[in-house]
Amino acid sequence: MFSLVQYSLVLSSFIVSYLILSTRIFKLFYFTNNYFNNINFLIFLSCNCAF
Repeated sequence: MFSLVQYSLVLSSFIVSYLILSTRIFKLFYFTNNYFNNINFLIFLSCNCAF
């Protein structure tokens, strides 16, 4: 019984850490994607202003 409880605790901690890690990776990817999109938009605007 104790081993089962211990196993479930370890499993739940792994799931929680995985969720936290995945959300952090998703946020990082989302913010970098927005950053690069903004840079491309600025380059596009500057090229249009130049011409």
